[in-house]
Amino acid sequence: MIATAIRFESTKRWNDKTLKRWRVFLSKRVCIMLFEELKIRNEAQNLYNTLDDIFSKDSFRNYFFRDQILRATLSISNNIAEWFERETNNELRRFLYIAKWSCGEVRSMLYLAQTRGYVDNENFEKLVDTCKHISIMIYKYIEKL
Repeated sequence: MIATAIRFESTKRWNDKTLKRWRVFLSKRVCIMLFEELKIRNEAQNLYNTLDDIFSKDSFRNYFFRDQILRATLSISNNIAEWFERETNNELRRFLYIAKWSCGEVRSMLYLAQTRGYVDNENFEKLVDTCKHISIMIYKYIEKL
């Protein structure tokens, strides 16, 4: 409800403290109102969906591995969402670093998945490139703080 109100009503009615919770200025020209609009979060969720499709097949029996890689992948998008809702730069940095570390964990597990034959070479390359891209985007957000 609040998000809809912010989108369609004039923001002149909102004081600076309220606006600070809902806006992150990435540049002078770009203003994102909701974490759902962040490209980086959407890419992290797409990565989760892809990995879930790969590791949730009936033939895949290493449940510990599957749960760990899916939790780490989900941690990326969740920490980006939590980052967006924080107010101080220290809190912002903390959640972005956690998301970046989770991205590293997913990449590490992908190398193991390739070695164990869980992921073919074509998917492996795409997934690792996606993880690297997300990690770079997170780092760029950290630099802007």
